[in-house]
Amino acid sequence: MTGSSSINGRRVLLNGAVFSGHGTRRSSSFAREILASLRDQGAFVAVLLFDGCGLGGDDDIIRDFALRYAPFDPEATGQPERYHGFTHFLTRMLEVGSFDYYIDSDPFCGPLRLETPGAPTIVALCDDAVLRSPASRDAAGLERRYNGLMRLDRADAIVCSGEDVKLAVCRYLGKAPAEVFILGAPSAAGAPEQVDAPAGVSAAANHAEQRWQDWRRSIRFQTFSSLPGEGCGVADFTVAYVRSAPAQAALHFSSGDPAQVAALECKLFSHLDFEAAGDLLRVPRLFNFAVSPALIPGLDLLRTTARAGDILVVHERWYSDGFMGLLRFAGKSADVGIGYFRSDEEATEFTQRSLSLSPANAPYPPMVGWLSRLPVTIVSPLSPNILEQVSAYRGPGGEPARNEFSSIEDRIAFVPMGIDDRADPATLRAARRHRAERGIAGHALLIGHFGLVLDHPKMLRRILAGFVDAASAFGWSIEGRPIHFKLCGKIVEPDLVDHASALFDRHGRADRLHLSNPAVDREFDAEMTACDAMICCRVQSRGQQSHAMVRALSLGLPVIVNRASGWVYDPATTIEDDDIEGGLRRVLSDLASGRSSRLRETARAEFERAHRVDSLLSMFTDGGGHAGAV
Repeated sequence: MTGSSSINGRRVLLNGAVFSGHGTRRSSSFAREILASLRDQGAFVAVLLFDGCGLGGDDDIIRDFALRYAPFDPEATGQPERYHGFTHFLTRMLEVGSFDYYIDSDPFCGPLRLETPGAPTIVALCDDAVLRSPASRDAAGLERRYNGLMRLDRADAIVCSGEDVKLAVCRYLGKAPAEVFILGAPSAAGAPEQVDAPAGVSAAANHAEQRWQDWRRSIRFQTFSSLPGEGCGVADFTVAYVRSAPAQAALHFSSGDPAQVAALECKLFSHLDFEAAGDLLRVPRLFNFAVSPALIPGLDLLRTTARAGDILVVHERWYSDGFMGLLRFAGKSADVGIGYFRSDEEATEFTQRSLSLSPANAPYPPMVGWLSRLPVTIVSPLSPNILEQVSAYRGPGGEPARNEFSSIEDRIAFVPMGIDDRADPATLRAARRHRAERGIAGHALLIGHFGLVLDHPKMLRRILAGFVDAASAFGWSIEGRPIHFKLCGKIVEPDLVDHASALFDRHGRADRLHLSNPAVDREFDAEMTACDAMICCRVQSRGQQSHAMVRALSLGLPVIVNRASGWVYDPATTIEDDDIEGGLRRVLSDLASGRSSRLRETARAEFERAHRVDSLLSMFTDGGGHAGAV
C-alpha cells in the first residue's frame, strides 16, 4: 500500500450479502451508491455474492463490476464456530485477489464474522435505528445485532449515509468524529450533495489504510488461546499478556462466544487466520505447551508454523500421558503419529506407548524430540526453587519426578509467570455480594482452593483433612469469626467432591463447605477476592507453577503454600508438608488476630516484584533475548 490520497486503481472487495435478499432496501441501495462512487473514482471493485443472490443478469452490478462467489448462507445461525469459517474464507479471498480494501456493506447482515487481517476494513451504515434497538429480538436477531455492533466498533473506518447516522455512531459507539465519514460531503447550504460523494469514500479509505498501517507497526507479538480463559490457567496466562498491552497484541482464538471476548481491546482473529496474520506481521509468536483442551488447536499451530524468533512457554516437565490423551480428545491421534514423530525409533516408541507395551513410567524421548527440533526460544515459569523440589521429589515407591526435558534443560530460560493487575473496586464490590449471597458473614474467615478439583498433585485430600482438623481445634470459630472453606473450579474427580462433603458433614459443618465453578472470568476473580486467604499446595512430581496462586497475589490475597511446592514467598504463609494441620492453625490464628493486613501487603508486594506481566512482556516480545537474565 502506498498511502495515496486517491483510490484510483486500487482493488476493493465489497461484501454483497445485502443483495441476497437478506439486507434491507435502504442498505442495498446504499451499497449501490458506494459502488458507483468507487467506480467513478477509478477503483477496481469486486462484489462478493452469496447463495440466494436475487440480482438478475441485466442488473448494473452484474454488468459493471467483477464478481466473487461465497458459498455461505448469510442467514445461517448456530454455534460460534461459524464465525471462523467465513472469516477465514474472507481472509483467503482478500489475499488471493490482492485486494487493498474490504468494505462491509451492512454489518448487521450475515454471515457472522470476526476481524480479518487481510486488508483495511471499511464498514458502511445507512440507518441508525439498529444502534438503539435490535430489528429482531429472537436469538438469531440478537446474535446478528451483536456481531454488527462488534464489526462497527472494530472497523478501521466507517462510512455513513448522512450526518444523523454519523452522530448516532459517535454517540452510541463512542467513535471519534474523525473515524466516521459521510458518503456525500455537506454543501455550503448544509444539504448533502451526491456529486461530492467520492470525497467521502476516498477519505474513509485513506483513514482506514493509515489506521491499519499504524496497527501493523504497533504489534509486538501474536498468540493463540481458547477464550474465555477462566477454564484453564494457561489460557488465562495468555489473556493476561494481551490485556497488559492490547494495542500490541494480535490474539487468535478458537472457542467461546465472541460476545464474551470482545471486551479484549486487541485485534481478535480466528485461529484459522493464524498463519496468514503471521506472514503479514512477522513478529514473535507466543506459544504455550501444556496439557489442556484450551490449547487445541494451538499445539498444531506450534508444530506447523513455528519459526525462528518465536517463544515457546513450557509450563511443566512431564507431558507424555496427558499429551496423548489430549490429542485423542481432539481427534488427532492419527495425525500425531505422522506429523510429530519422524524417525523410526520415535515412531516405534510412540506405538509402544500408545498401546501400553512399555512401562507406564518409561522415558518418552519423542516428546522432547519434536519440541527440540522447533526453531524457537524455550522459556519456563519454573523457578530454580521449583526445579530443586522436582529433583528432590520421591514418590510412594521411591521413584523420582518425571522430567522429560532434562536433556535440553540448558536451553530453557526461566521467566516468572506473569499476570495483569486484577485488583479493582468492581471486583471488591462483587466479592462482597458473593459473600452475602452465599450466607458468609463479612467477619467470617474464608479459605479458598481454586483450580481443577483433583487430588494429585494438588494434595487436596490432605489439605481437606488438615483444614477440618485445624478448624475443629478452634471450635470452627476464632475470636468470634466462623471458619469456612471454598472449593472452586472445574471438577475433575467427582469422588473427591463427595469425599469433601462427607468429611464436613461428619463434623456437623456441612454449611461451612462452599462449592462453585464460575463460568465468567470476572466472577472467578470476585470469588477469590471474597476469601481471606487461598491455599495452594503441590507435590512437584512433574514440575508446575500455579497460575491460580499468581492470580491471587495480583489481588493481594495471602496464599498458603507447602514448602515442597517450591513456591515459598512468605514464611508466615508457608506450611510444612509433614504438619499441614499445625501450619493451618498458625495461619488461621494470624488471619484472625489482625495480622491479615501484613499478609496481604506481602502478597501484593510479591506480585509487584516478580509477576507483573507488563514488566515481563519484553522478555517475550524481544525474542527471548532477556529471558536468561531473570
